[in-house]
Amino acid sequence: MPSIQRFLFLSVLAVVIVATIISTVWSYHDARHEVEELFDAQLAQLSRVLKNLVESDLAPLEEGWITGKIIEQLAVYDDEGHEALPYGHTYEKKIAYQILDDSGQVLAHSASAPATPLSDRRPGFSRKEVDSYLWHTFSLHSTSTGLWFIVSEREDVRGEYTREILYRSLIPVLVILPLISLLIWVIIQRGFRPLGQIEQELAERQSSNLQPIGMAAVPKEIRSLVDTINNLLDRLQKGFQREKRFTANAAHELRTPLAALQVHIENAQQTPSDPGHGATLAKADHGVKRMAHLVEQLLTISRLEPDAINLHFQRIDMANLAREVLADLAPRAIRKHIDLSLQPENGECEVSADTVTMEILLRNLIDNAIRYTPDHGRIAVSLRREPGALRLEIADNGPGIPGAMRDSVFDRFYRIREYDNEGSGLGLSIVRQILKLYDADIRLAQGLDGRGLSVFVTLPDR
Repeated sequence: MPSIQRFLFLSVLAVVIVATIISTVWSYHDARHEVEELFDAQLAQLSRVLKNLVESDLAPLEEGWITGKIIEQLAVYDDEGHEALPYGHTYEKKIAYQILDDSGQVLAHSASAPATPLSDRRPGFSRKEVDSYLWHTFSLHSTSTGLWFIVSEREDVRGEYTREILYRSLIPVLVILPLISLLIWVIIQRGFRPLGQIEQELAERQSSNLQPIGMAAVPKEIRSLVDTINNLLDRLQKGFQREKRFTANAAHELRTPLAALQVHIENAQQTPSDPGHGATLAKADHGVKRMAHLVEQLLTISRLEPDAINLHFQRIDMANLAREVLADLAPRAIRKHIDLSLQPENGECEVSADTVTMEILLRNLIDNAIRYTPDHGRIAVSLRREPGALRLEIADNGPGIPGAMRDSVFDRFYRIREYDNEGSGLGLSIVRQILKLYDADIRLAQGLDGRGLSVFVTLPDR
C-alpha cells in the first residue's frame, strides 16, 4: 500500500518545483522585457548625447575627434576610480555608434561598429543584421547638420544580460531546494506524529480494552477520524455486552425446558404403569417442542446477522406468501377456534424483497398473534399498497401490549410475564432485525374490537 507521507512529500515537492519553474520562466520573460526597455532607453539617450556633442563643436568629422569628445564628456572609471580608456567595461565594445550623411555614407564610427551602415536612415528604433549579428538601433536625424546619429547594440548582449539575471536567480533556488525538501519531509513527519501515537496506543492495548481514545492531544484535522474510531469502539463494547446478555439469557431459557423435560422423563421412567404416564409423556413432548422452537429462533437470529445473510431481491407477491404461511399455521388456529382471515387489497401486492426473510417475518408475526389470542378470538391480516411502499397489518383481539411496554417487547428475551408462560421473547426481536435489513418501519397500536394488538409494517418498494 502506498505511503501517504511519501505521496504528500513528492506532491508538495513537485508543486514547489513546478512553481519554481513557472516563476523562473515568468521572471525570465519579465527580465527580458525590462532589459529591452532599459537598453532601448540607453540607445536613445546615447544618440542624443552624440548629436549634442557634434552640434556643439562643428569640427571636421573624424573618428578620432568624435571618440575623443565622447570620452571627454562620458569618462568611464574602473572600480578604483582610475580612468579606464578607451573602454570602461567589456560590454562597451558591443555598443557602437555611426554618423552618416544624408547619402548614407559613414562619416565616423566607433571602433566596435562595422563599416556597413547600421540603419537605413529611418528615425527611431529598428533592427538590422550586419556581419552575422543582429543589431538593435536607434537613429536620430539632425535638421541643422543633415547628419544621422546612430547608436546600436548587438542582440547577443541583451541575451547575455537576461541569461545572467536568470542564472543569478536560479543559483540560490538550486542551493536552497535540498534544504526545502528536507524541511518539507520534517514537517510532514511531524504532522503525522499524532497518527503514529494513536497507532501505538491501539497496538499496545489488550483485546478487552475498548475504552475510547483520549481527545485532548488530538489535532482538529483528525478529530473526526478519532471520533469515528471511538464510536466504533463504543458500538463494539455495546455489541459484546449484548452478546453476553444474549448468551446468558439463551442459556437460562434453554435450561428451564431442559430441566422440566428431565423431570417428566424421570417420572415416566419411575412409574411406567401409572395412569398419569400418558400425561407425563405429553408434558415431556410439549417441553421438547418448546425447546425446539427456542433453538429454531436462536438459529434464525444468528442467520439474520448482517455479515451472515445474503439477501436475494426479487419481485414477491406478498398476498400469495401470506396465504402459504397462514395455511401452514392454520392448524394451530383451528385448535384454538380462532377466526383467521386475509384481506389483500384488490390489485398488486408485489414488493422487491428476499423471499426467505419475508416468510420469517410473516411467520413470526402471525405465530405471535395466534399464541396470544384467546380461544374463539379473531386475527386479521391485511395488505395495502401505498406510494413507494407496501403496508402490512396483523391485528388481533388478544390481551394486547400496554403502551409503556411497546418499545421493550422488541428486546431479546423480553416477555410480559402476565401473558407469556411459553414464549421465548424472541419473535418481535427477529422481526425488528429483519426490518433493519430493509430500512422498514414497524408500529404497534390497538387491535380489533377496541382491544388486542395491531402490528403495522411499512415495506419500501425498492
